Amino acid sequence: MLTTFMRCIRLIAILSCLGAMPTLLWTAARASDPQPAVAQETLDLKPGDSAFWVPIDVRRVNPSLITPGRSQVSLLLPPANRALGEPDRVGPFDVLSVGKLTPPIETVNKRTEPASSNVLTLRATMRAGKPDPQAARVLDYLTRSKNQPLEIVLHPEVATKNTDKPADAAPDKKAADIKTDKQPDNKADAAEDHDIKAWPGKVSAWHGYQQFLFDVGGRPCYVVTPKEAAPGRPWVWRATFPDFHPEVDIALLGKGFFIAYLNTSDMLGSPAAVAEGDKFYDYLTKKHALADKVVLEGVSRGGLLVYNWAVRHTEHVACIYCDTPVLDFKSWPGGKGKGQGSKGDWSGVLRVYKLTEAQATAYDHNPIDQAATFAKAKIPILHIVSDNDRVVPPAENTLLLKSRLEAAGGTMELMTVEKGTAASNGHHFTHPNPGQVVEFVLKHTISPAADAVPDKAPEKK
Repeated sequence: MLTTFMRCIRLIAILSCLGAMPTLLWTAARASDPQPAVAQETLDLKPGDSAFWVPIDVRRVNPSLITPGRSQVSLLLPPANRALGEPDRVGPFDVLSVGKLTPPIETVNKRTEPASSNVLTLRATMRAGKPDPQAARVLDYLTRSKNQPLEIVLHPEVATKNTDKPADAAPDKKAADIKTDKQPDNKADAAEDHDIKAWPGKVSAWHGYQQFLFDVGGRPCYVVTPKEAAPGRPWVWRATFPDFHPEVDIALLGKGFFIAYLNTSDMLGSPAAVAEGDKFYDYLTKKHALADKVVLEGVSRGGLLVYNWAVRHTEHVACIYCDTPVLDFKSWPGGKGKGQGSKGDWSGVLRVYKLTEAQATAYDHNPIDQAATFAKAKIPILHIVSDNDRVVPPAENTLLLKSRLEAAGGTMELMTVEKGTAASNGHHFTHPNPGQVVEFVLKHTISPAADAVPDKAPEKK
């Protein structure tokens, strides 16, 4: 009896010492059950975190290249309407294991079992007992799609944790020269103190440049940094589909621009999305001394956020460049005109804008309704569209805004492509002249350069 009592006391003491350790949410196994090495090495959950499993499409990334406990992946979520753009990139997530575990981890989506061994178990950061917005989006997709496999993007591994640079990055001499007691007197001095090491989050690679992935206000975002920042620290705010037609952004990185992205795709340019954008803008300009005037870049539905943010902050917009943009949600996703529309996304509009069907149909605060404001502010604008776009018809969006701008004394530069691809209903195409866009941006930010990029982008194969 005494022996049993002493054992209980010892057990309580041990558990007390371990109180600060994470709660590992996995099914308890009998002592005789085999404990695979992968489980021992990868169940590294932070306090309060859990895990979730994802079936993956192995045609693009071989699972053998993924190292549990070290690798990070992003997941490519197909858009609600596949004709509207590239898959939405969500992540990155820490990889806890590759393939099924024995014993299995008790995951957030524990009520279902993967049908294939092509499965990743990923970390889910929990907030108030619920997965963070990124993990929640993935789980929602898996539920709706009945666990359809997802394509993944494998991030380069970082040799050490909690670092803002790869282990082999050269020392930053400029950072070493900064005096800790120096207080910046102006924007230029502040920029000197906000070198690349100041960026938070996880480091990855994007077309040969460093990409820092983090959250602002709970929304996933990233900043891609140039090798050397141009004077004034100019930047591009990419509203949606950050990997679609990247030629312009890559060229601008070479000219010293920062490229920033905030994931608000599911918010469809609503007032709530604009409010999230305000937080993002304030963070980048106040904490990292990026330029007060930003280059706004919107693809497809990104046109809604670009223009809805710009109409409230005309004084902070250097110029606007949009690629096949949505400028009236009644056109897309509403399908109230000649466009094909999207019922699922139309329901999303009603939800995020908090409108009834009748209110949405009568809504008069879309970008096409704000032409006079943009004309008065004299914001430089460039669009590119395809003539046969049946998803976002130019006549109901870009061409309508252009005519209203001109009637109000403003202007819009326009690039057109005769035919978009049949598979995208005319909405996608190979960019015919990224150099023209780069010259436009440089003209309205820093000095133009003759050697911006080649006149024509390489054809997609």
